[in-house]
Amino acid sequence: MASVIFVHGIAVKQPEYDKTFQIIQTEINAKRPDIKVIRCFWGELGARLNAGGDSIPKYDETLALDVDSEDPEIVLWE
Repeated sequence: MASVIFVHGIAVKQPEYDKTFQIIQTEINAKRPDIKVIRCFWGELGARLNAGGDSIPKYDETLALDVDSEDPEIVLWE
C-alpha cells in the first residue's frame, strides 16, 4: 500500500494541523482509497537555527532591529 506523509510547517498548532490533515485525508481517500495518509506532527519538538543563521540572508544585520516604534511582525518580515 502506498502512503502519503503529511508534514506541516513550523508554526502550525495542533488544532489547525488536525483540520488540515482531515481535509487532505478526505480528498486523497475520495480519489485513491488505496493510499494511506500518515500524520507527522512535529510541532511539539520545536525547531532550532543551525549554522548560526547562515542560510538566512542578512541574519546578523537584522538581530538588533529597533522594533519599539513599529509592529514587530512587520519589521521581522521586512
